[in-house]
Amino acid sequence: MAHVLVVDDEQSIRSMLVAILEDEGHSVVQACDGYQALDVLKTQELDVIIMDVSMPGIDGRETYRRIRLMPGLHKVPVIMVSAGAFSPPETVHAFLRKPFGLEDFVTTLDHALKA
Repeated sequence: MAHVLVVDDEQSIRSMLVAILEDEGHSVVQACDGYQALDVLKTQELDVIIMDVSMPGIDGRETYRRIRLMPGLHKVPVIMVSAGAFSPPETVHAFLRKPFGLEDFVTTLDHALKA
């Protein structure tokens, strides 16, 4: 079982990901934007972060940059997701284009947890 942070401004996407992750036996924390994600990361240890790119406030790219500067978080795998055209930073563990299939999501998550 992994402890996972899901960061997405769309409640329906967060709810779907949480349901999938919980069905897979993982515990999940949610954040609706980059600021909330950074606050969560100050107080909780996580095994993987799943984060949308396009969010209000600070977007996923900037949130990712800030996460990598936080002590102890430079090795936590990050899976970025987006419906738009986007080239993720080279150090992102994985990138999934929305909409993605359940099998692709679970396989990507499994690879991230083994990293």
